[in-house]
Amino acid sequence: MFPIPRHWKIAIVAVLACLGLTWLARGRGQEGGPRLPPPAPREKAGEPDKLAEKGRPTPLYYGTAACSNAGCHSSPPNKWPADLLCRCNEYVEWEKKDKHADAYTALLPEKNALAKQMQRLLGEEPLSKRAACLACHAVVIADKAVAKRSKEVFFDVAEGVSCVACHGAAKEWVSKHGLLVEYPNWRGTKLTRAQKETYGMADLWGPIRRTELCASCHVGKVDGDPAQRKFVTHEMYAAGHPPLPAFEIASFSEQMPRHWLERGKKKSAAVRKELGYVEGERELTKLVLVGAAVSLRESMRLLAHEAGECAKAPSDSDRRGLDLANFDCYACHHDLKADSPRQKRGFVGKPGRVPMRPWPTVLMELALREGSEDAKGAEREAANYRKLLEAVNAGFDARPYGDPVKIAPAARALEKWADALAQRLDEKRWDGRQGRQALRRLLVLHEDRNVPDYDSARLLAWSFNAMYGELRPSPDSEVAKAQAGLEKALELKLPAGRKARTVEERQASLNALNEFKPGDFQSAFRRLHGRLGTKPAKEP
Repeated sequence: MFPIPRHWKIAIVAVLACLGLTWLARGRGQEGGPRLPPPAPREKAGEPDKLAEKGRPTPLYYGTAACSNAGCHSSPPNKWPADLLCRCNEYVEWEKKDKHADAYTALLPEKNALAKQMQRLLGEEPLSKRAACLACHAVVIADKAVAKRSKEVFFDVAEGVSCVACHGAAKEWVSKHGLLVEYPNWRGTKLTRAQKETYGMADLWGPIRRTELCASCHVGKVDGDPAQRKFVTHEMYAAGHPPLPAFEIASFSEQMPRHWLERGKKKSAAVRKELGYVEGERELTKLVLVGAAVSLRESMRLLAHEAGECAKAPSDSDRRGLDLANFDCYACHHDLKADSPRQKRGFVGKPGRVPMRPWPTVLMELALREGSEDAKGAEREAANYRKLLEAVNAGFDARPYGDPVKIAPAARALEKWADALAQRLDEKRWDGRQGRQALRRLLVLHEDRNVPDYDSARLLAWSFNAMYGELRPSPDSEVAKAQAGLEKALELKLPAGRKARTVEERQASLNALNEFKPGDFQSAFRRLHGRLGTKPAKEP
């Protein structure tokens, strides 16, 4: 008989062992349903991954090459037996249209005059090397071993705010979610958010998680890993950083432009159902209101952390006082006018004391009303909210530039309240009738409130556009005229696309701020309410 070489015998035994293990795994999966692969498997035999042993995913920053392969997110696959959840052109949309792809370039003095100016004023260290800049304009990889592994899979910081910055910097989920043999386990709601996070994948379908991710840069985030601190300081503003505007998640997403479809716009009813969408649900209305609660929560979390650090600092330390970026910029930076809308609006506390920025609170009365079961419950919740807000304002009013000792606990309490409200709103669904009701309530928010500031007016107008557009109303020339007027007066159109430059368009925004007339805004909202408030918008 022909003798079998020893290395062949070893290979045959290995193959049989693998087939046996596969058969066992299939049997157990049929008995107990689909079984997910274990989190964070070992990378190599004999070299156990320490993080995997602890049940955490392996940190890895991958380049866009991991997502842009043909058949993945740059073009639909030729043949696929399942109805896809995505359009498979997400990378193309980001690469061609999304300003986030230029975020790192904004830090380079040879390509950006403002970066050159800021680098000169802030110090010799290049902006492109500063963690304080990279945390929002790209990503920060503090661990050298992780940085080395990431470079091996073509990570490039010059790609800016790319796929890895939002969807999760971990090895385990990237390959698994796109494999045909693993795909059934990753579809729609097969995995909970917690399960996805176990693999290091950020579940961005929910409005809470999506808003907190975007708000980490567009509002700020300083708790957690110090290397990932995201906070535009007053020093950065003074050096030339464009002012951060009010943040409304639905409008900002639309103007990115978004490279994904909302659940209700998916191509088949089966996919919409699989993603948990209920026909007729008003997703954007929910996103606006949940996003408002999360934005307030993140604003208070940022403020509480900063105030707490100040309160603990030595009395002779520069860190003892809050950074001026925590205050309302336009309380100080504004053109002086004899007939001042600020004086008409009045003051939260003592005139001349610098308050916090008001825009995160502007939708709270509407959000808590929508998050309450009845009018009496809303009244009780409103009273509780106003008490908590008054405590924060009292901390700002206690002395010039605020008292961190008083601000920290007050902000933490309001943060906790906003989180609970966001959770309640996230559990609610809005149908067409409820969406129209919320829209009408939005239009009268300004009636019993102080005159809105510029940022608050923008937030209200953005919210109206998102909620009204979702109703798919029949064309109404009067509404369109009012919307066009608001868009022009408030600069509602954000710099979009890779050709437009935020820096080049900031003067238009500052001009709109200086020329803002609250009375004109209020009149526009009254006209809209007169048009839409007495009867629901006609839907086709």
